[in-house]
Amino acid sequence: MPTSALPSVSSLEHSSKAIENSSTPAEIARLFEWFYHHKDDNQYLTFIWKTMADCSTGLKRIPDAIPAGARIVHKTGTGFPSAEGLQDMNDAGIILMPDGSHAIIAVFTKQSPSEAVIADIARQLLNK
Repeated sequence: MPTSALPSVSSLEHSSKAIENSSTPAEIARLFEWFYHHKDDNQYLTFIWKTMADCSTGLKRIPDAIPAGARIVHKTGTGFPSAEGLQDMNDAGIILMPDGSHAIIAVFTKQSPSEAVIADIARQLLNK
């Protein structure tokens, strides 16, 4: 990519640019359901699965809410902090339950004060 095509540093500092690379929780959940069924189709999908299974970010988000004995394959996202210290925070994952079933969950927050908000929402969804 030519240097002239790279975004300027100032454009990267504005959260409005994030809209160019965005999704919705419903779209991500649909993608993750497809991914769960196709994770072994080729080496690239298997690599992505392993990378997401080894994710070490966002451990206080959905991973903090999953049932004992369950595992999670997930992807986090974090927006730009506001002047007040609030951030858009997301987490979406495939929870592999101890009984062999799975659950797909996607939690997107706007201007959240902490990762615990995602964990609290995930707990509520998983306890339904």
